Amino acid sequence: DGDYFFNPPNTAFSYPHGPHFSAAGELLMMSTVNNRSRLVGYDIDDEQYRLTESWSYGEDRKSVVQVLGEVEELDDGNLLVSWGSLGTLQVVTPEGEVLWEAQTGFGSLIGQAHLLESPYRVGSP
Repeated sequence: DGDYFFNPPNTAFSYPHGPHFSAAGELLMMSTVNNRSRLVGYDIDDEQYRLTESWSYGEDRKSVVQVLGEVEELDDGNLLVSWGSLGTLQVVTPEGEVLWEAQTGFGSLIGQAHLLESPYRVGSP
């Protein structure tokens, strides 16, 4: 009673990190299954109690985020991704194109990440 099902069943998440909701209500998170972390988005059907995977990104990195990974939708529809314990921060399109990337030194990690507006003025006063 009240449990949600995954559609298809093999898209279930495990060890979820940093869940957020997109502007459209899609559930976004980092998930680690079979020693591979990836970003995943799910459409939620509350009437059928179903989570349907709508997209995923990063499984081809073949790496495991132990702690602090997250994904958040930006105002322009792109995604801000913190690979947490891997020390990598990215801005990625929904199609998986990396637009920007920064990496910390070995042994460092990234906690929560949020995109802030520039503190500098644009144009003339």
